[in-house]
Amino acid sequence: MTNLEAILSISIYPIPINTVERYCVDRGIVSSIDYTKEIGISKEFELITADVYDYLSEYFDIKEQDSSINGDNNLRDIFRKKANDIYIKYEDPKFKGQTIGFVGEDWNA
Repeated sequence: MTNLEAILSISIYPIPINTVERYCVDRGIVSSIDYTKEIGISKEFELITADVYDYLSEYFDIKEQDSSINGDNNLRDIFRKKANDIYIKYEDPKFKGQTIGFVGEDWNA
């Protein structure tokens, strides 16, 4: 299995191959080489996974056989949270949102 195939297997929903190829180029992963455990746990691969989740959270109408998102905000929120959790982990600038909590003695909201 190639890195491209591994990334496409993240979701049952269709993701354009060109989109995934662009994520690979942007994150420095060669899509055509064999997927390995080491690649799968790398920062770059995890960030591509986040990019896929982010794509799915913004996609308006995803249909695959009998499954569809069609504006399901709950599912979109799940994809967005999964993406943001990875973006926060690596302090990636694609993070969409705000972290809330204490900064010293002050509440950061």
